[in-house]
Amino acid sequence: MSSVVRFPALLRYADIESQCTMEAWVERSSPGRLFTRCRTTGDSPDLPDGPYDVILGSHSVRTRKLLGSWELVFVPSKLGIELVRLWSREAADESPGAAS
Repeated sequence: MSSVVRFPALLRYADIESQCTMEAWVERSSPGRLFTRCRTTGDSPDLPDGPYDVILGSHSVRTRKLLGSWELVFVPSKLGIELVRLWSREAADESPGAAS
């Protein structure tokens, strides 16, 4: 597994919006295909079960909370790899000591 990238995101379900943290990483399947997986963390424990949109800047992906647990999000590989690269750059730019 590659390193995990953490970034802020917005969860949206009906008229509910809540901040969360997404964790993303790139994995390689046994045939060698790359794909990106994301996990929702840092969400409010009061959020009800149901389908959610995860808003990531100008992109969004769908996830579901079921019995209090989030399902993993699979992002299309080409988009996922580009998003992880973008998030990695943004995280580096926002880290203490990053060059302005």
